[in-house]
Amino acid sequence: MKLEALFPTAPSPCPFCQETHEHRHVLEHQQQLISSDAKYLAILGGYGSAKTLGVAVLGVGLSLAVPGNSGIVCRRSYSKLHDSTERIFLEVLQRAGVEFKARELRDGWPHRIILPNASEIVFRETKDLGRFLGPEYGWFVVDEAVEEPRKTFVDLTGRLRLARAQKYLKGVIASNPPNIHHWIPEVFGTTPGRRELTVEGETSIYELIQVSTRQNPFLPRGYVSDLIANHPPSEVKRIVEGQYGFSYDGKAVYAPPFRYETHVGTPDTLPFTLVRSWDFGYHCPAVTWHQFPRCKQGRTHWLVLDEFIGRDLEAHQLALKVFEQTGTNFPDHTRNVVLDCGDIAGRQVSDKGPGPMVRLAAPPWDLSFRYKRCNIEPGIALVRLALKDTCACGQPILLIHRRCSMLIDALAGGYHFPQPKPGHAEADKPYKDGFYDNVADSLRYCGEVFFREASLDPALLREAARQTYSSPHTEAPPPWAWMETGKW
Repeated sequence: MKLEALFPTAPSPCPFCQETHEHRHVLEHQQQLISSDAKYLAILGGYGSAKTLGVAVLGVGLSLAVPGNSGIVCRRSYSKLHDSTERIFLEVLQRAGVEFKARELRDGWPHRIILPNASEIVFRETKDLGRFLGPEYGWFVVDEAVEEPRKTFVDLTGRLRLARAQKYLKGVIASNPPNIHHWIPEVFGTTPGRRELTVEGETSIYELIQVSTRQNPFLPRGYVSDLIANHPPSEVKRIVEGQYGFSYDGKAVYAPPFRYETHVGTPDTLPFTLVRSWDFGYHCPAVTWHQFPRCKQGRTHWLVLDEFIGRDLEAHQLALKVFEQTGTNFPDHTRNVVLDCGDIAGRQVSDKGPGPMVRLAAPPWDLSFRYKRCNIEPGIALVRLALKDTCACGQPILLIHRRCSMLIDALAGGYHFPQPKPGHAEADKPYKDGFYDNVADSLRYCGEVFFREASLDPALLREAARQTYSSPHTEAPPPWAWMETGKW
């Protein structure tokens, strides 16, 4: 049996491929899930992203393909297990067209399924998982793993040893994304892809799949926009974009006025000068890429197009990463049209030697940094004003590209003031967590060094445009041409 047959019939016309004949349409992330050769899989997705359907097809497919296989499907409580997860598994089994036996009925729900090939699927809550675990399984699924302690995953991996399924062992978790400090990113990583872990000569593959709600074309019209309109920015990234979020105590620095639906989009890279803003924190350095076009109203707009967040990098190692990302994501911008900026602290000399700006000014880097003494309070006020302001042209003054996930998190509340202590006044400086504060500082530095200047002196932008269009055979477009592409 082809696994495609286990998916529901697509509506006609299919919103994904526009076909009108009867067919079953497997979404890309579902195909990636069921085709993966990884032993351990995590699929993290927004609301309605159809991740559980893909997981159910994989589990049922393994049970049909391996006679005598044994699988377990888990969720934190039976009520949650029944209401969504088990219902989807039973629907997949019905589409498989096999006569199965339902055992251990409770409240009308079977908790053990026996297939004609002697494979079994059991459904269990995880509140007291030790009471229910059998000796060994060929596959397991944990739905909404964000609700689980790491011990649930560890206990199940210890039972993933069914001999007859040795070549097909699978441990799968599905979930709305947790915050970045949860055990899931620790095990599966923070970016989509595969990780290999070799211990005593044996290698296991872990794969992380992330999927946005937007990738499910079978949802009702307006579903995504309703989610965005009715959830705070700190939640939109998780429940719509399917990316790791964050949790914090205390008051957000920028939210409000930051609003996901207003300040996050997919702006094009423009044929103007590109600015990189650097924060040289060794443990978590951050660099952001910016442009400052003008609209027909003569207002300066601020686009944040990309970000890089590193871990334990010296200045020269950071520069290598930044040069590589610039070449990959901005191939049309040569070095003569890229400007760099940062805080004056990057030029200071310490007992460790010259600051990173000084070191990167030497060959082979040859970087020339524009810098200021960027005090916190006026810089925060400047960014807040840019977020609050809406231009008469109808566009926000500050727009961040959707791929700048860490900066979006920072603006949504990851960058925050400490929780005030009883009897003490609220802190006037944001909490330095060594992560979100660095990327937020990178934004603030660029605001102080370039946005403030460009807002006061439009000639700065005209000069930037001439730098980009330096060829005598190329005429520079008007500064507002970017607004007429329809891709704002």
